[in-house]
Amino acid sequence: DDLDKELNTYSMRAREWYGWHFPELSKIVPDNQVYAKTVKQMGFRTNAEEMEFSSFLPEEMEAEMKEAARISMGTEIS
Repeated sequence: DDLDKELNTYSMRAREWYGWHFPELSKIVPDNQVYAKTVKQMGFRTNAEEMEFSSFLPEEMEAEMKEAARISMGTEIS
């Protein structure tokens, strides 16, 4: 039970922090584990276009995420 609480807390923090850079991603990828894999692989949202996420994202979700990354209003990170 405590482990689930901790995992949920860290997942919510990751969504909050990365959300400054790519806020649209939270609505596109609802699963915490898939969200973490996506962020780890993508890094900067500008990398989304040339990356492959098909090993863990459905095709429609991947296309939606790439489109959102292209027009995102999130802040730049350094």
